[in-house]
Amino acid sequence: MLNSSNPASPSQRASRPRCNLHIHLPPNFSAFDSVEQAVRLAVEQGVRVVGVSNYYDYTVYTDFARRATEAGLFPLFGIEIIALLDDLLKAGIRINDPGNPGKMYICGKGISRFSPLSDEAAALLQVIRDKDSARMAAMVEKLAALCAAAGLDLGVDEAAVIDGVVRRHGCARETVYLQERHVAQAFEEAIARSVPAKERSAALERLFGAPSKAPLDPLTVQAEIRSH
Repeated sequence: MLNSSNPASPSQRASRPRCNLHIHLPPNFSAFDSVEQAVRLAVEQGVRVVGVSNYYDYTVYTDFARRATEAGLFPLFGIEIIALLDDLLKAGIRINDPGNPGKMYICGKGISRFSPLSDEAAALLQVIRDKDSARMAAMVEKLAALCAAAGLDLGVDEAAVIDGVVRRHGCARETVYLQERHVAQAFEEAIARSVPAKERSAALERLFGAPSKAPLDPLTVQAEIRSH
């Protein structure tokens, strides 16, 4: 093992395989449209070890393992779990989410067994899924109410957000566990469909209580929905 008294030489560093040990794959909110795209880009960019850490459903890992192995990549499998610590939230203490006190991302890397889960693991995972799904449903409901108060009756509910993920990625509905980015994307798209471009700036200002920095840019509006 290398340490500070025995640093790696430039040739040693150059010979190490390039790694990316934390990606998310659809139906998680992802930088990639598909497993195929993620694997192809890894090959094109010279990445040889790829680790995926999806939230709460791991069905996609089978396809990822097959495609990665066929492409000559070394696949690693992980988990990511969101936790909220009420005492740290009240104290304003940040852990590993720079924008949200009390919020913590728990990550596991290089996990060797996802199927079949032990009875204890399956029960714990179901508790996590149920609580997170309830949290996201409440978030969608609150955001819909805020939009309605701003004169934006968008007809977006939890089912509609899930429907959008299923359409986008062609995935099974039971594999979808919503994230904040899914919700922000769904509401931004609904606003874009419902509000003419010339009226969007005023509509977003009513919703946010402040002007949007780029009311016609989808990614900016999605980020603003999350931050407000």
